[in-house]
Amino acid sequence: MELKDIKNIAEDVLQSEREFNKKAGVSEEFWSFPRFMREEPLPPNDTVFDISREEMKKIWDVKIPIDEFYKIFEGKERSFMMLLKDCVAIITGAGKGLGESIAEEFYKEGALLALFDIQYDLIENLAKKLDFSRERVMAIKADVTDEMMIKDGMSKVFNKFGKIDILVNNAGISLHKPIKEMSVEVFNQVININLNGPFICSKSVIPYMEKQKRGKIVNIASLGGRTGRPGVGVNYAASKAGVIGLTQTLARELGPSGIYVNSICPGPILTEQTKQYPADVFASWNVGRAVKKDGLPQDVADAAVFLSSNKSDWITGVTLDVNGGILMK
Repeated sequence: MELKDIKNIAEDVLQSEREFNKKAGVSEEFWSFPRFMREEPLPPNDTVFDISREEMKKIWDVKIPIDEFYKIFEGKERSFMMLLKDCVAIITGAGKGLGESIAEEFYKEGALLALFDIQYDLIENLAKKLDFSRERVMAIKADVTDEMMIKDGMSKVFNKFGKIDILVNNAGISLHKPIKEMSVEVFNQVININLNGPFICSKSVIPYMEKQKRGKIVNIASLGGRTGRPGVGVNYAASKAGVIGLTQTLARELGPSGIYVNSICPGPILTEQTKQYPADVFASWNVGRAVKKDGLPQDVADAAVFLSSNKSDWITGVTLDVNGGILMK
Protein backbone atom coordinates (compact mmCIF):
# COMPACT_ATOMS: atom_id res chain seq x y z
CA MET A 1 0.00 0.00 0.00
CA GLU A 2 1.43 3.35 -1.04
CA LEU A 3 1.61 6.43 1.17
CA LYS A 4 -1.09 8.19 -0.84
CA ASP A 5 -3.47 5.27 -0.18
CA ILE A 6 -2.73 5.44 3.54
CA LYS A 7 -3.42 9.18 3.45
CA ASN A 8 -6.80 8.56 1.84
CA ILE A 9 -7.73 5.95 4.42
CA ALA A 10 -6.54 8.10 7.31
CA GLU A 11 -8.60 11.02 6.01
CA ASP A 12 -11.64 8.75 5.69
CA VAL A 13 -11.15 7.62 9.30
CA LEU A 14 -10.96 11.20 10.51
CA GLN A 15 -13.99 12.24 8.48
CA SER A 16 -15.97 9.28 9.81
CA GLU A 17 -15.09 10.32 13.35
CA ARG A 18 -16.18 13.90 12.72
CA GLU A 19 -19.51 12.76 11.25
CA PHE A 20 -20.10 10.38 14.17
CA ASN A 21 -19.50 13.12 16.73
CA LYS A 22 -21.77 15.54 14.90
CA LYS A 23 -24.60 12.99 14.77
CA ALA A 24 -24.07 12.30 18.46
CA GLY A 25 -24.33 16.01 19.18
CA VAL A 26 -20.81 16.21 20.59
CA SER A 27 -19.29 19.68 20.50
CA GLU A 28 -15.90 19.97 18.80
CA GLU A 29 -14.32 21.24 22.00
CA PHE A 30 -15.10 17.90 23.66
CA TRP A 31 -13.84 15.65 20.87
CA SER A 32 -11.26 13.18 22.12
CA PHE A 33 -9.22 10.50 20.42
CA PRO A 34 -11.29 8.43 17.94
CA ARG A 35 -13.94 6.02 19.10
CA PHE A 36 -12.04 3.03 17.73
CA MET A 37 -9.61 3.61 20.60
CA ARG A 38 -12.48 3.77 23.07
CA GLU A 39 -14.54 0.74 24.09
CA GLU A 40 -17.01 1.12 21.23
CA PRO A 41 -17.37 -0.96 18.05
CA LEU A 42 -16.61 0.54 14.66
CA PRO A 43 -18.75 0.22 11.56
CA PRO A 44 -17.44 -2.75 9.50
CA ASN A 45 -14.50 -1.86 7.28
CA ASP A 46 -12.09 -3.94 5.23
CA THR A 47 -9.01 -2.21 6.62
CA VAL A 48 -7.89 -1.78 10.19
CA PHE A 49 -4.62 -0.54 11.68
CA ASP A 50 -2.43 -2.10 14.36
CA ILE A 51 -1.84 1.14 16.23
CA SER A 52 -1.33 1.47 19.96
CA ARG A 53 -3.41 3.71 22.19
CA GLU A 54 -0.29 5.75 22.88
CA GLU A 55 0.16 6.43 19.18
CA MET A 56 -3.50 7.35 18.78
CA LYS A 57 -3.32 9.77 21.71
CA LYS A 58 -0.27 11.31 20.10
CA ILE A 59 -2.25 11.78 16.89
CA TRP A 60 -5.32 13.20 18.56
CA ASP A 61 -4.08 15.08 21.58
CA VAL A 62 -0.83 16.58 20.27
CA LYS A 63 -0.51 18.82 17.27
CA ILE A 64 1.95 17.09 14.92
CA PRO A 65 2.87 17.74 11.29
CA ILE A 66 0.43 16.02 8.90
CA ASP A 67 3.21 14.03 7.24
CA GLU A 68 4.18 12.56 10.61
CA PHE A 69 0.53 11.73 11.16
CA TYR A 70 0.44 9.68 7.95
CA LYS A 71 3.72 7.93 8.81
CA ILE A 72 2.18 6.55 11.99
CA PHE A 73 -0.33 4.70 9.81
CA GLU A 74 2.21 3.61 7.21
CA GLY A 75 3.02 -0.09 7.25
CA LYS A 76 0.51 -0.88 9.99
CA GLU A 77 -2.53 -1.60 7.88
CA ARG A 78 -4.02 -5.04 8.24
CA SER A 79 -6.59 -6.18 5.70
CA PHE A 80 -8.94 -9.01 6.48
CA MET A 81 -12.03 -10.70 5.11
CA MET A 82 -15.04 -10.44 7.37
CA LEU A 83 -16.68 -13.83 7.77
CA LEU A 84 -20.26 -12.48 7.74
CA LYS A 85 -19.89 -9.39 5.58
CA ASP A 86 -23.34 -8.15 4.48
CA CYS A 87 -25.07 -11.33 5.69
CA VAL A 88 -28.45 -10.62 7.28
CA ALA A 89 -28.71 -12.29 10.68
CA ILE A 90 -31.62 -12.57 13.11
CA ILE A 91 -30.59 -13.20 16.72
CA THR A 92 -33.28 -14.03 19.26
CA GLY A 93 -32.82 -13.19 22.91
CA ALA A 94 -30.25 -10.61 21.82
CA GLY A 95 -30.76 -8.21 24.71
CA LYS A 96 -28.23 -9.63 27.14
CA GLY A 97 -25.91 -12.49 27.97
CA LEU A 98 -24.97 -14.83 25.15
CA GLY A 99 -27.32 -13.13 22.69
CA GLU A 100 -25.71 -9.74 23.24
CA SER A 101 -22.23 -11.19 22.81
CA ILE A 102 -23.24 -13.01 19.64
CA ALA A 103 -24.74 -9.80 18.25
CA GLU A 104 -21.59 -7.83 18.97
CA GLU A 105 -19.36 -10.43 17.34
CA PHE A 106 -21.61 -10.74 14.28
CA TYR A 107 -21.51 -6.98 13.86
CA LYS A 108 -17.71 -6.98 14.00
CA GLU A 109 -17.74 -9.64 11.29
CA GLY A 110 -19.79 -7.38 9.02
CA ALA A 111 -23.31 -8.77 9.45
CA LEU A 112 -26.52 -6.77 9.10
CA LEU A 113 -28.41 -7.45 12.31
CA ALA A 114 -32.01 -7.90 13.40
CA LEU A 115 -32.13 -8.09 17.19
CA PHE A 116 -35.18 -9.93 18.55
CA ASP A 117 -36.12 -9.83 22.23
CA ILE A 118 -39.20 -9.52 24.38
CA GLN A 119 -37.40 -6.76 26.35
CA TYR A 120 -37.33 -4.05 23.71
CA ASP A 121 -35.38 -1.50 25.73
CA LEU A 122 -32.39 -3.87 25.92
CA ILE A 123 -32.12 -4.44 22.18
CA GLU A 124 -32.87 -0.80 21.39
CA ASN A 125 -29.92 0.25 23.54
CA LEU A 126 -27.71 -2.43 21.98
CA ALA A 127 -28.69 -1.35 18.48
CA LYS A 128 -27.72 2.25 19.28
CA LYS A 129 -24.45 1.09 20.78
CA LEU A 130 -23.53 -0.99 17.74
CA ASP A 131 -24.70 1.34 14.99
CA PHE A 132 -25.63 4.92 15.80
CA SER A 133 -26.91 5.45 12.24
CA ARG A 134 -29.15 2.34 12.53
CA GLU A 135 -28.41 1.50 8.91
CA ARG A 136 -26.99 -1.94 9.74
CA VAL A 137 -28.91 -2.87 12.89
CA MET A 138 -32.61 -3.03 13.69
CA ALA A 139 -34.36 -3.87 16.97
CA ILE A 140 -37.66 -5.77 16.96
CA LYS A 141 -39.74 -6.64 19.99
CA ALA A 142 -40.55 -10.30 19.63
CA ASP A 143 -41.93 -13.12 21.74
CA VAL A 144 -40.50 -16.35 20.30
CA THR A 145 -43.60 -18.26 21.42
CA ASP A 146 -45.91 -16.03 19.36
CA GLU A 147 -45.91 -17.26 15.76
CA MET A 148 -47.68 -14.24 14.30
CA MET A 149 -45.32 -11.85 16.09
CA ILE A 150 -42.29 -13.75 14.78
CA LYS A 151 -43.61 -13.85 11.22
CA ASP A 152 -44.32 -10.12 11.34
CA GLY A 153 -40.83 -9.46 12.66
CA MET A 154 -39.19 -11.48 9.92
CA SER A 155 -41.25 -9.66 7.32
CA LYS A 156 -39.86 -6.37 8.67
CA VAL A 157 -36.33 -7.73 8.43
CA PHE A 158 -36.86 -8.80 4.83
CA ASN A 159 -38.42 -5.46 3.91
CA LYS A 160 -35.41 -3.59 5.30
CA PHE A 161 -32.54 -5.80 4.13
CA GLY A 162 -34.05 -7.78 1.23
CA LYS A 163 -33.00 -11.21 2.52
CA ILE A 164 -32.43 -13.35 5.62
CA ASP A 165 -29.24 -15.42 5.66
CA ILE A 166 -28.84 -16.48 9.28
CA LEU A 167 -31.06 -17.30 12.23
CA VAL A 168 -29.57 -17.78 15.70
CA ASN A 169 -32.11 -19.31 18.06
CA ASN A 170 -30.68 -18.10 21.35
CA ALA A 171 -33.70 -17.00 23.41
CA GLY A 172 -34.16 -19.15 26.47
CA ILE A 173 -34.87 -19.25 30.19
CA SER A 174 -34.05 -21.50 33.11
CA LEU A 175 -36.25 -22.08 36.16
CA HIS A 176 -34.33 -24.54 38.33
CA LYS A 177 -36.29 -26.65 40.80
CA PRO A 178 -36.21 -30.28 41.89
CA ILE A 179 -38.91 -32.27 40.12
CA LYS A 180 -40.84 -32.75 43.37
CA GLU A 181 -41.22 -28.98 43.63
CA MET A 182 -41.82 -28.27 39.95
CA SER A 183 -45.33 -27.58 38.74
CA VAL A 184 -46.55 -28.54 35.27
CA GLU A 185 -46.89 -24.81 34.53
CA VAL A 186 -43.20 -24.14 35.29
CA PHE A 187 -42.16 -27.18 33.26
CA ASN A 188 -44.21 -26.03 30.27
CA GLN A 189 -43.04 -22.42 30.55
CA VAL A 190 -39.42 -23.46 29.96
CA ILE A 191 -40.32 -25.94 27.22
CA ASN A 192 -42.42 -23.31 25.48
CA ILE A 193 -39.64 -20.74 25.23
CA ASN A 194 -36.60 -23.00 24.91
CA LEU A 195 -37.99 -25.59 22.49
CA ASN A 196 -41.19 -24.27 20.93
CA GLY A 197 -39.43 -20.94 20.33
CA PRO A 198 -36.70 -22.39 18.04
CA PHE A 199 -39.38 -24.46 16.27
CA ILE A 200 -41.54 -21.39 15.57
CA CYS A 201 -38.61 -19.19 14.51
CA SER A 202 -37.09 -21.89 12.28
CA LYS A 203 -40.43 -22.63 10.64
CA SER A 204 -40.99 -18.92 10.00
CA VAL A 205 -37.57 -18.27 8.43
CA ILE A 206 -37.53 -21.31 6.14
CA PRO A 207 -39.55 -19.74 3.27
CA TYR A 208 -37.01 -16.88 2.99
CA MET A 209 -34.04 -19.25 2.99
CA GLU A 210 -35.64 -21.71 0.58
CA LYS A 211 -36.33 -18.92 -1.90
CA GLN A 212 -32.64 -17.94 -1.94
CA LYS A 213 -31.59 -21.63 -1.79
CA ARG A 214 -29.28 -21.03 1.14
CA GLY A 215 -29.37 -20.28 4.84
CA LYS A 216 -27.80 -21.03 8.20
CA ILE A 217 -29.70 -21.84 11.38
CA VAL A 218 -27.75 -22.03 14.64
CA ASN A 219 -29.56 -23.28 17.74
CA ILE A 220 -28.15 -22.60 21.21
CA ALA A 221 -28.61 -25.80 23.21
CA SER A 222 -26.71 -26.62 26.41
CA LEU A 223 -24.44 -29.11 28.10
CA GLY A 224 -27.46 -29.64 30.33
CA GLY A 225 -29.21 -31.22 27.36
CA ARG A 226 -26.34 -33.68 26.94
CA THR A 227 -25.88 -34.74 30.56
CA GLY A 228 -27.75 -34.41 33.83
CA ARG A 229 -25.85 -31.54 35.44
CA PRO A 230 -26.34 -30.48 39.08
CA GLY A 231 -29.07 -27.90 39.50
CA VAL A 232 -30.05 -27.77 35.83
CA GLY A 233 -33.68 -28.78 36.27
CA VAL A 234 -35.58 -31.40 34.29
CA ASN A 235 -37.49 -28.76 32.33
CA TYR A 236 -34.31 -27.02 31.13
CA ALA A 237 -32.48 -30.29 30.38
CA ALA A 238 -35.46 -31.67 28.46
CA SER A 239 -35.86 -28.45 26.45
CA LYS A 240 -32.20 -28.36 25.42
CA ALA A 241 -32.13 -32.08 24.59
CA GLY A 242 -35.13 -31.34 22.40
CA VAL A 243 -33.22 -28.55 20.65
CA ILE A 244 -30.51 -31.05 19.72
CA GLY A 245 -33.12 -33.41 18.25
CA LEU A 246 -34.78 -30.51 16.44
CA THR A 247 -31.41 -29.53 14.99
CA GLN A 248 -30.62 -32.98 13.61
CA THR A 249 -34.06 -33.52 12.10
CA LEU A 250 -34.17 -30.06 10.50
CA ALA A 251 -30.68 -30.60 9.06
CA ARG A 252 -31.89 -33.73 7.28
CA GLU A 253 -35.11 -32.11 6.12
CA LEU A 254 -33.67 -28.80 4.94
CA GLY A 255 -30.28 -29.88 3.60
CA PRO A 256 -31.54 -30.40 0.03
CA SER A 257 -32.69 -26.75 0.06
CA GLY A 258 -29.21 -25.50 0.91
CA ILE A 259 -30.12 -24.74 4.52
CA TYR A 260 -27.61 -25.75 7.18
CA VAL A 261 -28.76 -26.40 10.74
CA ASN A 262 -26.37 -26.85 13.65
CA SER A 263 -26.42 -26.36 17.38
CA ILE A 264 -24.00 -25.23 20.05
CA CYS A 265 -23.89 -26.77 23.51
CA PRO A 266 -22.21 -24.30 25.85
CA GLY A 267 -20.88 -25.51 29.15
CA PRO A 268 -20.91 -23.21 32.20
CA ILE A 269 -20.46 -19.65 30.90
CA LEU A 270 -19.67 -16.62 33.03
CA THR A 271 -22.61 -14.29 32.44
CA GLU A 272 -24.50 -11.87 34.66
CA GLN A 273 -26.99 -14.68 35.31
CA THR A 274 -24.45 -17.33 36.33
CA LYS A 275 -22.48 -14.84 38.44
CA GLN A 276 -25.50 -14.70 40.74
CA TYR A 277 -24.93 -18.30 41.81
CA PRO A 278 -22.61 -19.11 44.74
CA ALA A 279 -19.03 -19.86 43.71
CA ASP A 280 -19.29 -23.48 44.88
CA VAL A 281 -22.32 -24.06 42.64
CA PHE A 282 -20.53 -22.70 39.57
CA ALA A 283 -17.50 -24.81 40.50
CA SER A 284 -19.67 -27.94 40.67
CA TRP A 285 -20.80 -27.31 37.09
CA ASN A 286 -17.16 -27.25 35.99
CA VAL A 287 -16.14 -30.59 37.51
CA GLY A 288 -14.08 -32.54 34.97
CA ARG A 289 -13.10 -29.50 32.91
CA ALA A 290 -9.90 -30.15 30.95
CA VAL A 291 -8.69 -26.53 30.73
CA LYS A 292 -8.30 -23.89 33.43
CA LYS A 293 -9.91 -21.09 31.43
CA ASP A 294 -13.48 -20.17 32.40
CA GLY A 295 -16.09 -20.18 29.66
CA LEU A 296 -17.00 -16.71 28.39
CA PRO A 297 -19.83 -15.45 26.14
CA GLN A 298 -17.16 -14.66 23.52
CA ASP A 299 -16.38 -18.38 23.24
CA VAL A 300 -19.97 -19.14 22.26
CA ALA A 301 -20.11 -16.12 19.95
CA ASP A 302 -17.01 -17.29 18.08
CA ALA A 303 -18.58 -20.72 17.57
CA ALA A 304 -21.78 -19.08 16.30
CA VAL A 305 -19.81 -16.99 13.79
CA PHE A 306 -18.09 -20.11 12.46
CA LEU A 307 -21.33 -22.08 12.06
CA SER A 308 -23.00 -19.08 10.39
CA SER A 309 -20.18 -18.48 7.89
CA ASN A 310 -19.19 -20.23 4.68
CA LYS A 311 -16.30 -21.77 6.62
CA SER A 312 -18.79 -24.40 7.82
CA ASP A 313 -20.33 -25.29 4.46
CA TRP A 314 -19.64 -29.03 4.88
CA ILE A 315 -21.11 -29.13 8.38
CA THR A 316 -24.77 -29.69 9.19
CA GLY A 317 -26.69 -31.55 11.88
CA VAL A 318 -23.75 -31.14 14.24
CA THR A 319 -23.85 -30.23 17.91
CA LEU A 320 -20.69 -28.32 18.75
CA ASP A 321 -19.66 -28.70 22.39
CA VAL A 322 -18.13 -25.50 23.78
CA ASN A 323 -17.35 -26.57 27.32
CA GLY A 324 -13.61 -26.59 27.99
CA GLY A 325 -13.49 -30.38 27.84
CA ILE A 326 -16.10 -31.12 30.51
CA LEU A 327 -17.75 -33.46 28.02
CA MET A 328 -15.72 -35.12 25.29
CA LYS A 329 -17.34 -37.18 22.54
